[in-house]
Amino acid sequence: MIVAAGHGHLLGLWRLRLWFVYTIICLSIRDFADTLVSRFDPISSSLHVLSPKATILGYIVGVIVAFAFYFIAAEEMVNYWWFVVSPIKLGA
Repeated sequence: MIVAAGHGHLLGLWRLRLWFVYTIICLSIRDFADTLVSRFDPISSSLHVLSPKATILGYIVGVIVAFAFYFIAAEEMVNYWWFVVSPIKLGA
């Protein structure tokens, strides 16, 4: 029973690996945009709790850029049939 549950868990993680990588990419883009804006606008108040080099303006711009990437990538992924079609049979 433990082996079967572990196998199912690993199978689920393997099939959802793209969504894990997609989430990491969205977070990385937000952090990159935050750092880039914070570097060119040092006058804004900083967010010392989150990151010593981050600013409020950088955080807001980072969130906007991450959402823009999210919507553009989601629109692009819908064009592929294997994102839209549900599997008929789940294999073990």
